[in-house]
Amino acid sequence: MKRILSGLILALLLLCPSALADTGNETQVIPETTVTTVAPTTTAEPTKIPTTVATTPEPTAVTQAVTTAATPSPIGGGTGWFDIHTNIDGAAVSFDGKYQGTTAQGILTVAWATTGTPPGTVTAAKAGYTTAQEPLPAVPAAGHHAAVYLTLNPVAPQTGSMGLTSTPKGANIRINGVYYGTTPHTVTGLAAGTYQVSIDYPGYGTWTAGEEVVSGKTTYVDAVLKQVQQYGTLSISSVPAGAYITLDGVYKGPAPATIGGLDPGSHVVELNAPGYEEWSGRVTVYVGKVTSISETLTPLAQLSTGAVSIASTPASASVSVDGVYYGQTPAGNRLLVNDIAAGPHTVHLALGGYGDYDTTVTVAAGGTATLDAVLNAGGTGSVSFTSTPAGATVYFNNQPYGLTPVTVPDLAPGSYPVRITYAGYADWTGTAQVNAGATTPVQADLVQATPTPEAAASPLLPALALILGGVFVALRVRRG
Repeated sequence: MKRILSGLILALLLLCPSALADTGNETQVIPETTVTTVAPTTTAEPTKIPTTVATTPEPTAVTQAVTTAATPSPIGGGTGWFDIHTNIDGAAVSFDGKYQGTTAQGILTVAWATTGTPPGTVTAAKAGYTTAQEPLPAVPAAGHHAAVYLTLNPVAPQTGSMGLTSTPKGANIRINGVYYGTTPHTVTGLAAGTYQVSIDYPGYGTWTAGEEVVSGKTTYVDAVLKQVQQYGTLSISSVPAGAYITLDGVYKGPAPATIGGLDPGSHVVELNAPGYEEWSGRVTVYVGKVTSISETLTPLAQLSTGAVSIASTPASASVSVDGVYYGQTPAGNRLLVNDIAAGPHTVHLALGGYGDYDTTVTVAAGGTATLDAVLNAGGTGSVSFTSTPAGATVYFNNQPYGLTPVTVPDLAPGSYPVRITYAGYADWTGTAQVNAGATTPVQADLVQATPTPEAAASPLLPALALILGGVFVALRVRRG
């Protein structure tokens, strides 16, 4: 038994020095500063964080912390950390204007010596965003972290755009008088405000409007242009004055004259005056402008011709002088026939639905004969005559036309005198109206004439003489 107790005591003595050595090591390993997330190379990671040191727990996501600047700890000091949080990545962080690094995944961790000069202000900046700035807290104790949160907002754009279209497209764009090309087009970089926009296209009216540009937005403008008809004007004068003007083959009256409403482009002008050579030439008319021409006509060597100025009612009648066709009478104007030899000439006018018009005019050398012809509608007509009793003699326009019934054709429209006679009947008189393209009926009811006394007795005398003659013959026979 004693031997057993002695062995146990010896074993205990052998084990006690080792246990005492382990206990001494455990009480001496606790450092002054410890970090569980990002530890300085000079500090060993302990097995347990003393509760009397760590006041700010370390985040567990150590991969988010990026230390771009570290201040070495002086002898007797330690290192704390500033955690700078931003709402965007890529923000440049500065302490008191000194660059410290760029945030990644929303954070930048900056190491700072606890005994170093404390920074005062943190700034975060990035292009296109407002700069954020905050005062920094006190330098955290060794092994501790202090968090600062900065918010950077997008910078509001200072300019806007204007998208312009038009009908028709290809129209010229001017903004505040400055040319910007043709539609469709988008103009960028316009400062916010109101602009005067004008859009024009050849042959169309100019479209104008005031348009508002808002920063960061596009103002859309759609201009519908209205087509306009544009004309020019000719001012024509001549020496001598009064020359007849023909423009593009159409008589326009005597010079001087101003002729408007002309299409732009080239036009042919002719000037004619009796006793002068004809002048003709091409003149260009421009939109919205007055083109003036003044021509001095050359006198003819010998005044042996004149002219005939002709108008008709209605217009558009074909005109021939001495069998030569010269055109049609214009509406509201006159047809001038030049270079007609002095002397008498036959003028013929014809128009469908109207009777022909023929007359003779005398042209004086160097002069102008004037003719105004009034045409009768429909050509010729006829008159049909009947009477009771039939067989009466018809006198139409004081000329005999045979016995009734009879029709007189090819009569010019108008009113004519009529007389119808028959032996033993009183004459019938009246008027007949002839209408173009129609037959006018005339019925004459004749009235038997009343005999005079002498006329009534005259038929009995021959009978009485015959009776007396018979009696005389009978008496001679009986005597014999």
